[in-house]
Amino acid sequence: MMKVKQYLTPLIIMGWIAIIGALINLFINWAELSYAEGWGVVGMIGIILYGSIALTLGLLVRLITKNLKLRILIELILIALAASYIIFYSGRF
Repeated sequence: MMKVKQYLTPLIIMGWIAIIGALINLFINWAELSYAEGWGVVGMIGIILYGSIALTLGLLVRLITKNLKLRILIELILIALAASYIIFYSGRF
């Protein structure tokens, strides 16, 4: 039987935070997000999609590797690559 700490890896935690945060923001600010063609809702759906991808990658990494330290290292590298891509290709730099 696996312990809970083996399920709570950085990628899975990040995925759940993104999904739950986007859903809470969507419910609280629905009127503002759906105003003027609803592009805010589209953005929230995009964040939920990113969270779903993070959860899927976290589960795939968990199936591939059994060592917890290696799994966390792989997930931190994936998070760093994703953050670098978002920062450098978002048009802000």
